[in-house]
Amino acid sequence: MRAIPRSAIRIGLALFCLLTAACAPTAVGAAGGIGYTGRGATALVHAQVPQVFESTAAVFEEMGIELTDRQGRPGRGGSAIGNDITINGRRGTAEVVVAVERETNASSEVFVQVREGRADYNRELAGEILSRIVAKR
Repeated sequence: MRAIPRSAIRIGLALFCLLTAACAPTAVGAAGGIGYTGRGATALVHAQVPQVFESTAAVFEEMGIELTDRQGRPGRGGSAIGNDITINGRRGTAEVVVAVERETNASSEVFVQVREGRADYNRELAGEILSRIVAKR
């Protein structure tokens, strides 16, 4: 049996640290704060999916974002809002997407993405939208 070279161990450790750092924004969101990804902002919101939808619609109205579409799975009792929902909007040339997934009975994971062009993402505006949604809960 051959021993693993020290250089291979160091490379493996460096890759592990790099992957851990890349996943850190999601972990921050799960802890209750707002975390940032390469394309937007994410946070755990202490509210059910229907409540987050109501907050999102109010924030869209306050910020002049036109609600263009809503897609989601039916919930209990045939309600239009259930375990997850995606809310699309537009402000000028920017496309806004808010994805809400049920995490527990009392919380939802929210991801906001603002795209301005084919591959240009506005993380700052996504963070502002998300912070306003969180503040309404």
